[in-house]
Parts: sequence; structure tokens; C-alpha cells
Amino acid sequence: MSEDRPLPSPRTAEEPMAFTRDELARGAFSAWGIFMGLMLGGLIIMFIGSGFQSAPTSGWGSLIGTALGIGLFAGIIGGVISLLAMALGMPVAWLLGRALRRVAALGIHLLVYSAFGIVIGAAAMWAVSLLFPGGVIENSVGWIVAGSAFVAVPAGWWLTARSALREDRGWARRRRSAADRDAEFEDAAVSRTDEL
Repeated sequence: MSEDRPLPSPRTAEEPMAFTRDELARGAFSAWGIFMGLMLGGLIIMFIGSGFQSAPTSGWGSLIGTALGIGLFAGIIGGVISLLAMALGMPVAWLLGRALRRVAALGIHLLVYSAFGIVIGAAAMWAVSLLFPGGVIENSVGWIVAGSAFVAVPAGWWLTARSALREDRGWARRRRSAADRDAEFEDAAVSRTDEL
């Protein structure tokens, strides 16, 4: 398939919400990026807020340095753990997407991916409670991580689906991250069948 021709859409009348592997990966990385931004922002705000209450005489410099250090530490640890969670969650997202590929109503998709976000958020809250003392419900770090996961999963899906549907309408050019050998083989097989 030539790179200068627009890529065909996987969506059809029978499967209005079908998707490609590239779109699945884009959705996963979108959700991961949103999660990281929300988690880091929430943790920095929480620690700055607690710094004003616990050490008002420490000054802005040490407070900002502490917030940056915590953000860096949480970013590295949270980034690696959330990448692992993303890799484990992608097969589930693929199964959900395959199950919903014939459902055109975007609201249904958002509800399903919100429920998936709740499950991931609950698992994240439990995991954080193992690392930080204070129990599952009382742990403010756990609430920030869980809330970030809850928002990130449906938001990542929505941004990717919106982008894909815009590409279908011709408002944006369909992207390809790498050569899709399966699609090229299928296209060649279909064209050979049509010739017969």
C-alpha cells in the first residue's frame, strides 16, 4: 500500500466502531499520558497543600523543591508502574472494543470504559494502600491515583475515537505508525479474489 494514498477506515456500516491496532495503541498511550498528568498534578497540589499546613516557616524554596522531588519520584515510580498496568490493560481494552465494535452509541462506549477505569482505579488504590500506610479509604495518595485512572481511561478512549472518526470524515489524515503487514496482505488477497 502506497504511503501517499489515504489509509482505509476499519469502520463499516456493520461495525461502526471497529478499530485498528494503531488506534488501540494510541488510545492506551493517550490514557497513560492523561493519567500521568492528572496523577502528578494531584500529588504536587496535595503535597504543597500539606506543606503549608505542616511547615509554614520552611519557605517557598524548600516547599517547591519538595514538591518537585515528590513529583519526580512519583513520576518515575508511577510512570513505570502505570506503563506496566497499561500493557496488562491493553488486552482487556481490545476485548471491550471488539465486543462494542457493532455499537454506534458513543455513550455506551463511555460507560463501559468508565467502568473499566473504575476497576483500574480500585486496583490502583489497593496497590497504593500497600505502599503507603493509612488503609485503603483514608489514603489520599490512593484517591489521587484512583481518580486519575478513572478519568484517564474513558478520556483516552474518547480522544482516540474522536480522532479516528474525524479521520473517517476526511477532517484529518489517517495516521500509520508502522507498516501494517496484515492489512496489506488482506488488501492483496481481496484484490486477487476480485480479479477471479
